[in-house]
Amino acid sequence: TKFLCSEVIAPIRSEVDDICLQIINFEDLSAQPAPPPAVPAPSPANNRLQTR
Repeated sequence: TKFLCSEVIAPIRSEVDDICLQIINFEDLSAQPAPPPAVPAPSPANNRLQTR
């Protein structure tokens, strides 16, 4: 099955500068992300400085 994804390859090097490990991350871009929650407009009652 084909799908749209973002691929990140991160080579990990040893102390002698040889690549000894590769981390490969795939992020599925096929699904639409959820919309961010709506932020309510600030009201004058919420903008007051409260002290103890």
